[in-house]
Amino acid sequence: MADPTPRKADEPGRILLNTARAARYCGLSKSAFDRYRLQGKGPPFIQLENKRVFYDRADLDAWLNNNRTDPTKPRGF
Repeated sequence: MADPTPRKADEPGRILLNTARAARYCGLSKSAFDRYRLQGKGPPFIQLENKRVFYDRADLDAWLNNNRTDPTKPRGF
């Protein structure tokens, strides 16, 4: 089944993506994205009464930026 097109909520400029599209936008598989959500490691999401999950594209951008690393700095162990 094809993914629905991105949806705009009532807020101007707000774009909501379903899980498959959000995962693709972030360069991840849908299963990895589902796992991150269940583990509380993923970006904020919106869950409607019918259990459908959506992600605001602005939240995805913020989540990606927060997970950015600087390759010149050593990583903590």
